[in-house]
Amino acid sequence: MRIALNRRTLAELDAPPRADGLPVNKICVNCRQRFTTVDATKAACKFCRAAGDDLRRRLGPPAPPPARQAGAGRADLWTEDMVAALRAAVAKKLTSKQIADALNARFGLSLTRNAVIGKCKRLEIQRSDKS
Repeated sequence: MRIALNRRTLAELDAPPRADGLPVNKICVNCRQRFTTVDATKAACKFCRAAGDDLRRRLGPPAPPPARQAGAGRADLWTEDMVAALRAAVAKKLTSKQIADALNARFGLSLTRNAVIGKCKRLEIQRSDKS
C-alpha cells in the first residue's frame, strides 16, 4: 500500500523532534502507515511495536554470538611441512600464484593466492615479488 504524501506532510514528518511535548506525525518504518506520537524517537507504530514485542517474547532473548578467537577458522590447515615448503618457494622467488599451485599439487589442497599472501604476512615472510 502506497501513501500519497504532499510536500507539507513530508516536511512535517522530517521535522526535528519538538521540545514542547506536542504530538509529532510520523510514518511507520514497517507498515508505512501514518501515526502520531509524542516520543520522536519511535520509528514504528504501536501495532508493529506490539507485534515485535510479542515475537521477542516468544523467541526469548537472543543468543550471544560465539566467541571468535584469532585464527580460529583453519589454524590446523598449515602443517610444519607446508610452512617449510612455503619458505622454500619464497626463497626461490616464485609468485604467490605459483606457490599456491605448487603447494596444492604437493599436498592435495586448494589453496589460493590470497591464502599464500596471508600466511606469508602472518609469518612475516618477506616476499620479493609482492604478487
